[in-house]
Amino acid sequence: MTLIQAAAALGRVLEAENAALEALDLAAVMALLGEKQAASDSFVGAQAAVVAAGGLDEALRPEAEAWTRRLEALVGRNRGLLVRAMDVQRRVIEVLVRSVAPAVARAPRYTSAGAAETSRPAAVTLATSA
Repeated sequence: MTLIQAAAALGRVLEAENAALEALDLAAVMALLGEKQAASDSFVGAQAAVVAAGGLDEALRPEAEAWTRRLEALVGRNRGLLVRAMDVQRRVIEVLVRSVAPAVARAPRYTSAGAAETSRPAAVTLATSA
């Protein structure tokens, strides 16, 4: 695969992943993971082949530079969308933790012997960040 072909393949995967991230379709994002890794590996391999060949053919340089700019833009957008998706997931987890905490506080507790505890320990605080 040539460098241009590898860049185009990686660009297509990043565009698809960005669209999925914009829609917060995390299942689609996960489904693209293998394809993204393969495209990234192909791109790195194509870059190494160019270096091993002593550089890029001058006739291909304008197209390669255009792909460089395109991939930089796609990667930058991807990074921002990934941060947004992680923030949304964090907020969803916080909501779940807050909604479960009252039930956890009321749930019966048992000793290691299996007997119900008669005294209630102090409330436990659940953390949502590491």
